Amino acid sequence: MTSSHRKRQLLQDYKRQAKRMGAYCIRNLKRQKCFVGVSRDIDARMNRHRFELKSGL
Repeated sequence: MTSSHRKRQLLQDYKRQAKRMGAYCIRNLKRQKCFVGVSRDIDARMNRHRFELKSGL
């Protein structure tokens, strides 16, 4: 199996995986507030929020 064929196969397998969906809550312990959100892909959304918080966005 060639490298490009293997990469294509891995990408297709990744896209077929079931994603976790649902509601989530992010708590601000300093201000005692809570952000509630919903997403079709919770893992990707949480990764985005972590990145934005670390970047100061």
